[in-house]
Amino acid sequence: MALTIAPVPLPGECVFSLASRFSAKWFASTRSGGGILFDHNAPPADPQLPRHLGLLAERLPAAARMTAEGIAMGHTSLPLFLPFITEPKAAIAIAAACNAGHLPFILGTGPSRVKGPKRMRLCRTCFAQDVKQYGLPYWHREHHLPGMLLCPRCEHETTLSITKLDPYRVFGSQRLGVPDLSEVLHDETIEAIWRPHLVGIGRSLLWLLENDAPRPGPYRLHAFYIQELAKHELLRPDGSVRLRRLVDAFEQHFGNNLLERLNCSVRESGRQGWLPRLVRRPRNQQHPLQHVLLMRFLGISCNEALVAACGVAPCGEKPGRKPHVNRIRSATCLNRLLPKKQTRWLELIKSEPSGSLRKQQPALYAWLWRNCPDWLASHRPKNVSPARPVSAKWLERDRELAALLPKIAAELTATRSPFTRASRNAIASRSGVPSWLVYDHPRLPNAIRAMKDCAETAEQYALRRVRLVAKLSGHPIKFWELRVRSGLSVAVASLPAVASEIAALSAQSTTKQTS
Repeated sequence: MALTIAPVPLPGECVFSLASRFSAKWFASTRSGGGILFDHNAPPADPQLPRHLGLLAERLPAAARMTAEGIAMGHTSLPLFLPFITEPKAAIAIAAACNAGHLPFILGTGPSRVKGPKRMRLCRTCFAQDVKQYGLPYWHREHHLPGMLLCPRCEHETTLSITKLDPYRVFGSQRLGVPDLSEVLHDETIEAIWRPHLVGIGRSLLWLLENDAPRPGPYRLHAFYIQELAKHELLRPDGSVRLRRLVDAFEQHFGNNLLERLNCSVRESGRQGWLPRLVRRPRNQQHPLQHVLLMRFLGISCNEALVAACGVAPCGEKPGRKPHVNRIRSATCLNRLLPKKQTRWLELIKSEPSGSLRKQQPALYAWLWRNCPDWLASHRPKNVSPARPVSAKWLERDRELAALLPKIAAELTATRSPFTRASRNAIASRSGVPSWLVYDHPRLPNAIRAMKDCAETAEQYALRRVRLVAKLSGHPIKFWELRVRSGLSVAVASLPAVASEIAALSAQSTTKQTS
């Protein structure tokens, strides 16, 4: 249900700021405001990757015209990750943001060393501009990205200021709050030599955040990185990366102090560091900040790199086969013989769809393998392994268990104090071989059939108890009394067959006593 008093999101405003403005205006308790806006008691603590955006979209006023996906793309840091993950994972991430999914682990930022700020940050220049344009300040999502020490939006790249507000505080009620210059603790401290790198990093991250960037995915990006490393003479003749030379050049380009400040140090990381993982075949996800650092090291802008990577063949594709040395090199001769050979091979497959034609026709197979290996690979008969005969030992076990299971079921149904259900699990446990009988074992068909015939369902078990209690009762018994003495729950007693049986037995006992 939409709330008419809910605020309309401002450009680039994070969800944390939206909840803070709503709570500060209408509620004394910040937790109460966040709970009403999100329909649960926990306010949105994460300024970067919040969740439950579907609930938020339902409560925003109609004038906002916001959907859950629109909030995720325009007011969270989710767009930063989409160019670097696969399309299926991107769809999962967007769905998780709209619902109750845990985005940090879906995107791989949970175990990453690259973390966002622990306290809320603001830009003094943006603060003054927001008050002048909108009449109030608000928290910007780009100010809380990892690696963002300068504001990339304002003209002079103002250093960001750290405030007292801790959005990740577990205890207490002060978890939401609007920007306030009196709450500023100090400004970020940066060295003058870092500023050119930080300005470029900030502008790249802001471009990824605000534009519909191309999405080449991790495999095309890896292939693109390999091509660019070859231009910088960082590949060996066999195609492998010169890791030591790459790490040294990378550290010299940025400086170890700046990399440590960004939690992206490459010193003493060995072959398991983030930079070697980034230039290997992708097996896990890397933070977008690390991709931006590598692109800037290669001297390419983020936009150019992503566009160029979309046109590169992904590293997952296998290279084509090399032609065999003994193949027919004459095109005229090959075109004359190839249709005949292929037609003969297809006829053999139709006559024997399964089996090894390679052993039956070795010469034909060798000719096709030399001259058209790709066609041969896509036109092979199915290899069907012969069915393994059932050994005599399994046949004997099957017969013994098929005779034993009805006896076990009879013993269970004969137990009265307390009642015991002859369920499949109970019968299997008493058989001595429960792992064979809990599931349908392919080598015990008769035993499984006997198990299904003698096992009791919950409804059959309830009927057996009701009938026995009614039989042993020596006085008229009412419906509720028969249910209670049989030990049936209200849900089981409400089943149609059980309810009709209890009513019939209750009426029958009353009729007998009256007569």
